[in-house]
Amino acid sequence: MENKKNNFQEELDFLKKIDLNERRQAFLKYCQKNIQLKNTNVLNIEEASNRICGICSLYFKEIMPEFEKVMDIACDLELSKEYRERDPKDWNKLEEIIKNKS
Repeated sequence: MENKKNNFQEELDFLKKIDLNERRQAFLKYCQKNIQLKNTNVLNIEEASNRICGICSLYFKEIMPEFEKVMDIACDLELSKEYRERDPKDWNKLEEIIKNKS
């Protein structure tokens, strides 16, 4: 499955149409892509977390027990610093979860 969409909304729309196994793989690739963008300073931690949180909450209810921790971390780190409950170092935990699930 190849996903070469032009924007975030096209990516979301694409992910709604694929079966559960493909969705899981697409989710992992999507997270890996955003981790890479954050780690190469294309996105900051809030932007990358916002994308991952959004994709979790919108399209992955079926697989959320497996990725609930990813959603918890991302949905907190997307907030501005004054509203976060988590330390930015928790981003490393998110990366580790995605790496171990891949």
